[in-house]
Amino acid sequence: MLTGLLQLWRKLWLTIKNYNLFPSISPTQDQHQLRNQRLSTRLFIILLILSLIVLILYTSLITITQTLKFSSPSITQYRQLYSTYSQTLSCDCKQISINYDTFLHLNYTLHQVCDSIFVTEDWFDYVTLTLKTSSGNTQFMIVKSTAH
Repeated sequence: MLTGLLQLWRKLWLTIKNYNLFPSISPTQDQHQLRNQRLSTRLFIILLILSLIVLILYTSLITITQTLKFSSPSITQYRQLYSTYSQTLSCDCKQISINYDTFLHLNYTLHQVCDSIFVTEDWFDYVTLTLKTSSGNTQFMIVKSTAH
């Protein structure tokens, strides 16, 4: 049995030693050319194996980023995410401001003059018409156009 394994090993070694991926188009007996072809075959196989190893190592070592979206997270959920992923956490907010009416309510009172009839369009028209018919003075028109 040991001799059978030894013969199998020798046959395998001889096959590997004489393996040629780049034979000449016309078979040659030139030992120098055959040696170059076998060396080229060995170099090609070694580089192919090394390239595959590098490719496998690279794909196994890279980190894959997974993006998760949370719609309207609670403050507790946000704090938990921030403590875990503080460097990559981002918020793509659709509304970046709060309307004033949610936290502010204004009660206003107008000044007596501003709330009176003396600042309405009807009053200006009445005074303008009265002044034109009575004295012909058009200075009030300037006040009317700037008071608006």
